[in-house]
Amino acid sequence: MKKITLAMLIGLFTILFSTNLFAYTPPSAPTDGSFLLDQANLLPAQDAEQIRARLHQINASTRNEIAVLALATLDGQSIDDVAYATFNSWGVGKKGLDNGVLLVWSKGDRKIRIETGKGVGGELTDLQTHDIIQKMKPDMRAEKYGSAILVGINEIESTLQSRAATKGGSTTNSSPSCSESGGNVIGSIVVVVIFLIILLWFISRRGGGGGYYGGGSSSGGSWSSGGGSSGDSFGGGDSGGGGSSDSY
Repeated sequence: MKKITLAMLIGLFTILFSTNLFAYTPPSAPTDGSFLLDQANLLPAQDAEQIRARLHQINASTRNEIAVLALATLDGQSIDDVAYATFNSWGVGKKGLDNGVLLVWSKGDRKIRIETGKGVGGELTDLQTHDIIQKMKPDMRAEKYGSAILVGINEIESTLQSRAATKGGSTTNSSPSCSESGGNVIGSIVVVVIFLIILLWFISRRGGGGGYYGGGSSSGGSWSSGGGSSGDSFGGGDSGGGGSSDSY
């Protein structure tokens, strides 16, 4: 059998990272009781404080959790992937209810996404999230970013509350959207790839090819905050992969 060398294993890792099979690490959730992470201080202090106050008010007075992630750039990543991974890493929404909503804005890419939890997919549909983003666009284009985000937050809260009232106050819906299966498929691929790498390593060992491969650090993405801990702000909900995204 042909000996598997260190160069071959490094080449395999390079291919894997270049095809984005390994997900990046989302930024750590805010742990100061805030539901806003403005990673690059894109919002004026007064706007950021208004947004934090509004999010706290909503999350304290309803069973739903709404969070906002503001990014300078996606660095080539899909905003859908960023939102899905961040939502689940943070655990937006009450555990067991999965009633969270995450609004992601990338200034450099001029993109917005609203990601919904499994439990609010019936109250806040993909079409409704699309309509909310359209209402945010005028202020975004006018560079009134704080105002645009508040429009989005208020529309999300209003939609959830109005739909809950018509359904007798229920805000739970355990039916995940179809796009959740996409995340499961990616996860399965990652597991298989890791298994194959381990298998190749053992084959190399048995073939006398040496028992060490360096595996130096990989850039893999721009999320320098690392960790992805859910922190103290969120209840541990899951995303159903629902929602919508658009450019402005």
